[in-house]
Amino acid sequence: MNRFSQIIILLVACLPMKAGNLNLVQKGDSCMEAYDNYHALQFYEAAFKENDNPEIRRKLANCLYERDSYRRCADLLSPLPQDSLSHKALRQLFYCYKYLDQKKLYKTLGNTILERYHMDGEVLADLAASYIANDNPDKAYILTCEYYLKDSTNIAVNHQFADACFIKELYPLAATIYEKMLKAGVETYSVYYSLGVCHEQLKAMDKAKATLEKAVALSDSTKAGALYYLGYVDNELKLYNEATPCFLKALQLYEPDPSVMYISYSGLAESYYQKQNYRQASYAFKKALEVNPSALTANYYLGACYEQMNDRQNAIFCYNGFLSSAAMLKEKSKAMEEMISFAQKRIADLKKH
Repeated sequence: MNRFSQIIILLVACLPMKAGNLNLVQKGDSCMEAYDNYHALQFYEAAFKENDNPEIRRKLANCLYERDSYRRCADLLSPLPQDSLSHKALRQLFYCYKYLDQKKLYKTLGNTILERYHMDGEVLADLAASYIANDNPDKAYILTCEYYLKDSTNIAVNHQFADACFIKELYPLAATIYEKMLKAGVETYSVYYSLGVCHEQLKAMDKAKATLEKAVALSDSTKAGALYYLGYVDNELKLYNEATPCFLKALQLYEPDPSVMYISYSGLAESYYQKQNYRQASYAFKKALEVNPSALTANYYLGACYEQMNDRQNAIFCYNGFLSSAAMLKEKSKAMEEMISFAQKRIADLKKH
């Protein structure tokens, strides 16, 4: 038998396997078109077992991705050259890395996708969110800002851009973008909350109050952050009766976070103090000290409360506690010097009586 005859026999022998393999793939494709990925998976796996080629590998990976089988999907796609993968396959591998918490591969592939597809806003927004979550707002800012200059209407990108600006304390720009999102109909708790804090930081207290009230309403008063900031803004606006319930609710939600509880108790104490409810204020200041015994000014204001209640002994005790703590400061601001001077004067006056 000559060489030509051997080749012909070999080709003929292979035809049934190839035809069967093709038939399996076609059946898998039909199942996918009918949204039956369960049977499609069986056909693709059978085809892949007979013939591991890139096309069948991609089809099987796509089926597995649709079934949230991210590990197997990534194992199938990652060995293939990236320039052989379609945009869809690259995105599937990108999100597999995300769901598998493979941060380094996720970020590397995300940047590769953006180099090839500059306007993929979904991938860009997800990548920026990852940078923000991992304390790299500068990277998120650069990514989203560059995109925003080309397309300022992509809501997903705008959200990450605004959040990056917020974290970088670029409050005027962050507020502008959050307001743009509200006009686009994105009226969510996070947008109202972040915008309210921006207004508070920019000293636009009336705007802050209106915005934070919407955040509280949307969260059904279950988010402590918005309640705390709303209470703080109400104090600034001298609306102490409105501030008090905000701090009380925030305290219930924050407990047992010591740092935030101290801030909330201090804010609550201030609102009571300004309403001349010194007994309640003293209780709140004492709770603040329980949470943070090293707090510097709580003793000062607690002393003032006791003085207003004609409790000279406790007033002197608290003022002295404040002075002892203040004496340990290496540097003192002008405001602190004034508080020290006032406490010394009050102790002297109280001792005369």
